[in-house]
Amino acid sequence: MLENFSPGLYNCRMKRVIATVFAVFSLVVFAVSCGKGQIDKGDDKKIINSAVFVNFASGEGFTNEKTERAKAVFSSGENSLEGYISFASEGKISVSTEILGEITLDNSSDYYMPAYAESEEGYELINEVGYDNRTYKGGTPDPRGDKQSAEAFLRTEELIAEVVQKLNEKGLKTNTDGDNDGAADCITLVFDLPFVPAADSLLWAKQGRFLAFNAGELGAAYYVDDKYSETGIKEQKLGNKSINDYIFMPLPMMATGENLSSAAICHEFLHVLGAADLYSYTDKGKEAVGELDIMAASYGGIPAMPLSYTRYKIGFLSEGENVAPILKSGEYDLFSTESGKGKIKAYKLVLPEFSARKESFYIEYREKIDYGEGLSNDFTGGAFIVYRVNEDNGYVSPDGRTYGSNYLGNAYGESEVYVFRFGKTNSSGDFTENETVSKNNISHAAISDKTGYTSFGGEGKKGNVICYSDGTNTGVSVSFKKRNENGSATFEIKFDRNVKTPAEVDKPTVFKSRSGKITLFLDAPMQSGNMYIFESDKLISGVTAEGVASGKYGETKIIPAAFMRAEISGEKNYVYVAEDTGGELKLYVYALKAEEKSIVKGALVTGGIVFAVAAISIVIVAVVMAKKRKSAADDNGK
Repeated sequence: MLENFSPGLYNCRMKRVIATVFAVFSLVVFAVSCGKGQIDKGDDKKIINSAVFVNFASGEGFTNEKTERAKAVFSSGENSLEGYISFASEGKISVSTEILGEITLDNSSDYYMPAYAESEEGYELINEVGYDNRTYKGGTPDPRGDKQSAEAFLRTEELIAEVVQKLNEKGLKTNTDGDNDGAADCITLVFDLPFVPAADSLLWAKQGRFLAFNAGELGAAYYVDDKYSETGIKEQKLGNKSINDYIFMPLPMMATGENLSSAAICHEFLHVLGAADLYSYTDKGKEAVGELDIMAASYGGIPAMPLSYTRYKIGFLSEGENVAPILKSGEYDLFSTESGKGKIKAYKLVLPEFSARKESFYIEYREKIDYGEGLSNDFTGGAFIVYRVNEDNGYVSPDGRTYGSNYLGNAYGESEVYVFRFGKTNSSGDFTENETVSKNNISHAAISDKTGYTSFGGEGKKGNVICYSDGTNTGVSVSFKKRNENGSATFEIKFDRNVKTPAEVDKPTVFKSRSGKITLFLDAPMQSGNMYIFESDKLISGVTAEGVASGKYGETKIIPAAFMRAEISGEKNYVYVAEDTGGELKLYVYALKAEEKSIVKGALVTGGIVFAVAAISIVIVAVVMAKKRKSAADDNGK
């Protein structure tokens, strides 16, 4: 478990503010989760967090004490930003925070605060120098309007530009580009404020991307006042490095009195690495995950460990290595995900309906966390949790219907991730699910040795079932069995229904999902075996399944066939898949349309000769070449 800084009782639940837009060509796209995206699995990355202490014209400025306390949150101890990212990423990510200095803005803090408060009459002016925070309908201020004023966004970009310009005037000598991509990895602005700003205000903690633009490009997303019609923000460079990812961080959300809190900065930095929010922007009563993942909530200033799925999603964990499949009923051991022990962090269950439903289930072990001041997640020495994942739901747009390329997690529509929790049956016999898993009620999600909470799921039960999002019971049950002397714990999983699993699957299908990702799907689950995936720009003459599986042609991704799917980068022209069915290796060759990276029909490959390639919109038809292991061995001897 991560060591605890002295936590206060401040609720560090992070509420994202949609305050940034992409203006690309003539399209405006909301930049809600706009970080670098998933890191390359297996690669160790060094990322520089460039921190700037920002004063306002009206403020007292940073004292030495304030500066040192902020530095401690960045880099002192396991619970700091640097320690947390290293721990959560299994050492794949190394963050170093470089302090670029202290600057003073030309405007007071009031300039970056809302100008209006909503009233019965509509809006009331409360800050004459503040930004227009009203919504508009047909060009008229209206609390029910469909367009937010662009002024908050404009002042955000202006603030960043002013900081960068003042830093350049001082002469920047510190490296800001750890991954050498020509852009500063992340610039974090720490604001000297005597209070925590409102959650929907410009200075609230948030992550975004700085964008050069013309105001006219904002009209599709925002209401643009006439005074800003000709306004534009030029591209900014810190030294010779472009500005992309930034974080806004009010000092009181890092350090108040004797208390230090890294939860907010860790949350926002995970956005930079590609993680999305796991709380709903639109349904405030909905608690799908709670404090079981920092991307949903953290309490007392302690940064909660992300769920194993979140860690997999952004490249911290790998399927087949850290996330293992469950293939049959039986007992399984796990160390807690917070302990840092054990290669396997979670088990993943994929049922035969996956190809149709796209919903899988995860099991992991979590420790009890004492937040101090009488607050605890109330686990009884540690407990198992079970959660459902539908990856497509993470790409639901703000309208709640369409799918886009932006990864938005649980923000809109149905939850991408949902943690099961114990409910109750009332006197009338109706089942009521506990809606919350947060604020000391996390025990509702805990499968432990606590009476009444030892088993979850099963066939024929009313409530407390492991189900699909439409309520269909999987029939699967998970039970707590014992704690082990080495610190791990044992659970038992049972398939309480007759699950028919074919011994052999049909050929894999490759298609572009609603999220825009290119994914390899199996039509039915395997009880054993792996998929070996190799991507190449070349059509390889005499390619064999054995050669692909052995890594003869290049680095191969290995995915347990039980997972029924694997993501494909789409960066290469050809995808080679060797499928191990337990008795033989089968080779599938897929061709991708190079100029557009869209899916095209698979090509019949014999001796490296392509007989036909015909473009289609979604589905790839693969060529199957079955090779017995003994005959394929000849390939290695050539």
